[in-house]
Amino acid sequence: MTTQRIVILGAGFGGLAAAMALGRRHRKGSLRDAEIVLIDKNAYHTYTPTLYEAATASKDAANYMDLKTIVTFPIGEMLKGLPVKFVQDEIVSIETSREGTLHLLSGYTMRFDYLVIALGSTTNYCDIPGLAESALALKTFTDAVKIRDAVWNAAFDTTPERKLQIVVGGGGATGVELAGELRVWLNHLGVKQKVAADVSIIEANPTVLKDFDDRAVEAVTKRLKKIGVNIMTGAMIASVSNEKKKVLLRDGQEIDFDVLVWTGGVRANPILQGVPMKMRSGRAEVGDGMVCLPQTPDLSFGQKIFAIGDMVCVMNDETGKPVPMVARAAIDQGLIVARNIERDIRTLPHITYRPGGFPYVIPVGGKYAVAKLGSFIITGFAGWVLKGLIELRYLSLIMSKTRALRIWLKGLLLFVKNERLG
Repeated sequence: MTTQRIVILGAGFGGLAAAMALGRRHRKGSLRDAEIVLIDKNAYHTYTPTLYEAATASKDAANYMDLKTIVTFPIGEMLKGLPVKFVQDEIVSIETSREGTLHLLSGYTMRFDYLVIALGSTTNYCDIPGLAESALALKTFTDAVKIRDAVWNAAFDTTPERKLQIVVGGGGATGVELAGELRVWLNHLGVKQKVAADVSIIEANPTVLKDFDDRAVEAVTKRLKKIGVNIMTGAMIASVSNEKKKVLLRDGQEIDFDVLVWTGGVRANPILQGVPMKMRSGRAEVGDGMVCLPQTPDLSFGQKIFAIGDMVCVMNDETGKPVPMVARAAIDQGLIVARNIERDIRTLPHITYRPGGFPYVIPVGGKYAVAKLGSFIITGFAGWVLKGLIELRYLSLIMSKTRALRIWLKGLLLFVKNERLG
């Protein structure tokens, strides 16, 4: 039997889940004639739900390496014992005509029979003049460190007579989490260093957390206001001047800033622009089994190409809305793709991906989080405890339970040391 090469692009939540699931199937013998390759530009997997914490960790509590060990995890260690080859490289282009070929930044080319595209999303600055040049993003560990350094430096450069102005553009989950933790951190700095600061969220929609459960939105909004975050909804940014340090809104209002963070938009990885696949709202449209669809009916791919995670648009038939870009959805899609690749090789029909109601936890500063589990909304300290347990469970799925517990405890102790958990 000819060896089938399965290549997974991206070691985020979905890509890592697919690679590990395929590796386990290979080890059990069902994919013994397949070669599994995982490609990522980084040598580590980033646990993105903790980026907001890294962005607000005091330098007195944690240095760069401390933070990196609890936010990023070496891919090689997680794949240890699995028949999965890891290649650290960057994708330049994907060729789907005839024989599937990947062109890598290193100059190397790689053939594939099955391709799983799990490259995630990139920041979308929505063509707002001056925004990309003026704002920091929060997508990577490096981004988190840049935000921490910018806020820290701005806080110590300000004077008691002048308020530090921190503006977060975008009131989705990332913006809410970051703004809440920044507010608690700056409250702490205000006591220790006599730093006065305002933290503001600018959101174009009528509320923060668009498309989230109304009860969760209400609880999060109440918490943000209680800890002192300014919420500006129905406000659209027209332009940004980095020279004047001002955000201009479409209604003519000007907002001063010392640090501006943009979390208000994402788009599919630009690599998809060169692939003739069907797109919807800037993201790849897929069939029932997460198989990518050709751009037009007259096109066909010579290989099986799947896409998962933030870069795909999958509609939930029950809600009529796209599946949210959350880790749980990407993991489920990765597991479905692994099963379907195995079934395809064995000439069995694909399993249909049926999205459900995904649980979520939104931390909102300190020991407070809002969680949705099924029809239940859990708020406050209980939500924060649940968040920690979810993190521990995920870590135990991608590494040994002993190492997972050690990393989890290290993170907990680090943020206790940061004195922002009260």
